[in-house]
Amino acid sequence: MGSSGTGHFTDYTKKPEGGGGGSDGDDICLHGFDSDVEEVGTSEYYHTYRKVPPKGTAVRVEGRGRPAIVTDNGVVVGYLPTKFNYLISCMKSGHQYAGAVTQSSNKPIPNVFVSITPVAK
Repeated sequence: MGSSGTGHFTDYTKKPEGGGGGSDGDDICLHGFDSDVEEVGTSEYYHTYRKVPPKGTAVRVEGRGRPAIVTDNGVVVGYLPTKFNYLISCMKSGHQYAGAVTQSSNKPIPNVFVSITPVAK
């Protein structure tokens, strides 16, 4: 089950402090995204409830070493793929992210898919 990066060092790059975008002025910290969630079967949520969160469950992103998907009551559902590691810098500069579980299944292996958007400061 590992990370779903590309295998290149660019998976681990961080955005400059304060978020920021490229030369086109597009700030990646302001973008929403959809993603699968990794390590669901070994997560605190799965160990506590023995199932994945249902579709529609509200979640947020927290920095817990890497970007974690967490329920409103603070239980870790799993982690975002390494391509989203830039969110740690975005969150350090004050950005927040929230969303919901859009798909989930317990079988054949526990899996969760989320839709995340930036929260206005």
